Amino acid sequence: MTTTDDYFHQLQTRIKNHAGKPIFDALQVYGVSLNFLFGNCNQLRHLVRLLEDPKDPAQIMGEDRRSHLQNLFDETNRHFHNFLTSITTLVDHTRHLMKKDFVKKEHHQEYQLKVKAAFATDPLAQFLQDFRNYITHYAIPQIGLTKLFGSSLADAKPGELYIDLDHLETRFNWSAPSRFFIEKNKPQVRMLKLVDDYEAKARSFTDELMATFRKHRGNELNEVVALMQESNNLWEKMTGVKHG
Repeated sequence: MTTTDDYFHQLQTRIKNHAGKPIFDALQVYGVSLNFLFGNCNQLRHLVRLLEDPKDPAQIMGEDRRSHLQNLFDETNRHFHNFLTSITTLVDHTRHLMKKDFVKKEHHQEYQLKVKAAFATDPLAQFLQDFRNYITHYAIPQIGLTKLFGSSLADAKPGELYIDLDHLETRFNWSAPSRFFIEKNKPQVRMLKLVDDYEAKARSFTDELMATFRKHRGNELNEVVALMQESNNLWEKMTGVKHG
């Protein structure tokens, strides 16, 4: 007679050996890479908005205004570097994911078409990937703040934190799409626009990528998720403690 404990261990074996388990695990790991990018977007956006908001009392009336602003600029530069690095991380991890044995040929071909359409020749995407290499291996870019103040705090208008494109080194190995982006956006581009536009593009692409996994490996994923949910429910029933 099979006991509850025996059945629970049988479930673990079925989950471990199920064809959908390595797919599920790989997508969970990939989700961490997504969180790196989107988390960095949120942190960078927060800092940029602090700098752009003229109604921030610490910026306008604080005794240590100069030190406060310099700290914000330094932190923004640091988080911008993190943002660019997380783009490269996600690109590399996406390629690694799609080289897994469980990715069928037709699935990989579909992915390649989506990458080509979204990123391969896209000026923004190519510029940001090149920009990461530029900052890592060449130089820190010049950033500045355009800010207009009214006659009173209530009248103060927001400014824009920008990256100076005129002073980027032209001898750097920029790709053709990157050079196009630089020339099109000179003399400067708003940092927040870079972050918002790339995040929207990345979210759209990864949503489509996940849809391809549901299309090509949906049955295996649904089955293993159902087994895992059954296992979690049984564990909670046995112990009174939620599993995982």
